[in-house]
Amino acid sequence: MLKNPPLLCLTMASTMIVTGCTNLAPKVHLNAYRLENPEVVSKPLKVNIASGVVSTNQLTVQDTDGGNEDEVDIKLLGELGMTIAKGLQLSLSYNTSVSRLSAKYQFYGKNADLATQGNFSQAISLGYSESERSNQELIPIADENDTQNYFAWELTSHTVDVAWILGYRMTHNFMVYGGPFYGYSVAKGIRFKNSAAFEKTLDLSGHMAGANVAFEYRFDMGLALSLEALTYQNRWEGNKYSISDTALNFKIDYQF
Repeated sequence: MLKNPPLLCLTMASTMIVTGCTNLAPKVHLNAYRLENPEVVSKPLKVNIASGVVSTNQLTVQDTDGGNEDEVDIKLLGELGMTIAKGLQLSLSYNTSVSRLSAKYQFYGKNADLATQGNFSQAISLGYSESERSNQELIPIADENDTQNYFAWELTSHTVDVAWILGYRMTHNFMVYGGPFYGYSVAKGIRFKNSAAFEKTLDLSGHMAGANVAFEYRFDMGLALSLEALTYQNRWEGNKYSISDTALNFKIDYQF
């Protein structure tokens, strides 16, 4: 004879909801764009502002009957950059899912304000990103105390990424650039929050590796249009949760 039928029902209901509705399972969000050319203005305190349409990768990090669930979300990007020394630029970007602080150093080739056709440039970019995500849904079964239960999760991810960027000016105004990148992430949070019987702490790690190629046309007045194709592999907890995907991204920026 079952000793605790309400608790058993709650367990079954929770399992059905989690496995049947992957939108309720914890998800990590990572940027799926680069859009960093290797040329940096030679003078300090020069500002660059940008806006665009970019991709973020949303990967489910909980076992479900459907296996790994992967989504590419399209976000609006806002970015502000400023040079602090010759060849060194700091940037802050935000796209409603992920915020990122980065430093880019150009170590080869002529700087952006001095570059002409045929310029080959290289730079290293180092970035730190953070994303806080959560979701909450009511489980339509009461427990043994006749209280309603919520299936909820919270997850905060932190990412450090590095990229090697190479670029070549086909003409004075047109540049092709890209290169490999790598990011390492950790994510901490809680699932089944507010339910003492099922609450579980999440402590996860993963990495994303890939490469991009982008095309930039900069008008003489300082305005530029950039289009990027990016391919990447996102893996968490070894290969337990993994996905390979591609993304297209667009940015418009103005260099003061």
